[in-house]
Amino acid sequence: MKRTILILTFLTSIVSLLPAQNSGPLSSLELDREPTFYSMAEAMKAPEKVYKLSLIGQGLKEIPAEVFQMTNLQVLNLGENKLSSISGDISKLKNLQFLSLFSNKLRYLPNELNSLSNLEVLYVGRNRLVDIPAWVGGLGKLRRLDVAYNRITPSDVARLMYLLPKCDITY
Repeated sequence: MKRTILILTFLTSIVSLLPAQNSGPLSSLELDREPTFYSMAEAMKAPEKVYKLSLIGQGLKEIPAEVFQMTNLQVLNLGENKLSSISGDISKLKNLQFLSLFSNKLRYLPNELNSLSNLEVLYVGRNRLVDIPAWVGGLGKLRRLDVAYNRITPSDVARLMYLLPKCDITY
């Protein structure tokens, strides 16, 4: 009996050392404890451990392809760059909860963004957007949307308010 307990204790300790399988986004409390990475060089040392990445104001014309390898990414700040489009690979970031594309040169939002089912906050203000697609209404967890200083009409804003009644929309 002692031997069985000893073996079970040993196996339990081994299992606890194994890397945890990704079971979805971290809780807010867990996410608060994770560091924010501010450079791709640092983030790429262990892309699976990157939960928060801020590449604000780095003059980016496109999202670095390596970002899409960071499958645990939950917070991505790409504000104040020179992005004119977003790669369809953005759909690989299934755990993304916060996405800032604020103050870029975007004219449209790619359809692949609609697959980001965990997205809660989307900042796309200060771009060149002429339309916000209807699929934004299907982002069921979205609670904050900033579309200010774009080229959208008051009727577009009214449509967004109808599609996202529980969402705080800045326009």
